[in-house]
Amino acid sequence: MLDPLPASKYIELGEHVYLMQNRVETIRGPDLAGILARFIALLEECGFTSAKNAVSPLTVLNYPILPGNQLLNPGSVTHISAAMRSAVNVMYNQAAAMKTVVLKESEASAKLRDLPKHRGLTTSQQHLWEETLRCFETGANRAAAVMGWNLAYDCMRRWIFDNVLDFNTRLTTRYPSLAPLTKYEDFFLKDAPDESELLKVAGFAPPGQKPIIGGEIYDHLIAYLRQRNKYAHASGVIPSAEQVAGYIDHLIDIISTAPFA
Repeated sequence: MLDPLPASKYIELGEHVYLMQNRVETIRGPDLAGILARFIALLEECGFTSAKNAVSPLTVLNYPILPGNQLLNPGSVTHISAAMRSAVNVMYNQAAAMKTVVLKESEASAKLRDLPKHRGLTTSQQHLWEETLRCFETGANRAAAVMGWNLAYDCMRRWIFDNVLDFNTRLTTRYPSLAPLTKYEDFFLKDAPDESELLKVAGFAPPGQKPIIGGEIYDHLIAYLRQRNKYAHASGVIPSAEQVAGYIDHLIDIISTAPFA
């Protein structure tokens, strides 16, 4: 298995593929050797050895250039373009065999990408944010919705635990069989309140008190939890990237405003 490479390597390789396959006529003769050498080096670094072998013969040929502007002449362009088509086909076939995943960074919204700039995240929340992005980028829309909920839910749960002094009183009043929480990690115990129970505790108003989470925010969170369940469980719902991006943006709006912000 290849060692992980920075995305910049694959981006640079893609730029060279585009140049060599679609813009050969813009390359100056004196620059060709350097461009080819870098292209072959990138193929080697990214593990596309078969494609590298297909391109390597281009380096030993002398290509005529046009007088004056020193661009490659039409015959040179045709020869290189044909060789590149073959090499790129080899590269794509090898990429498929390597199970290479194309990352589509544009699928995730700017609101999600910029979240750490506007809100401090714990270490676990940072991991959840990164996994949510990666799900989007690989086209795993259901998984992105689930991870996006997990991220928002952890932000809300952390705020409730840190800021609501009478949370345990509300918890044991609403659910007498559940034990009080003494530390945040108690949320991960087997008999801890689940997501639905925690939201109901947050929406519960003891006599003379207000709910921790009430009004539209509470109604929205209950609806978003149901929506998460549809995405997470086997169903006929096949969410698009746009639908999931909107779903997560709404969750980010909630954790970015009162009472959580």
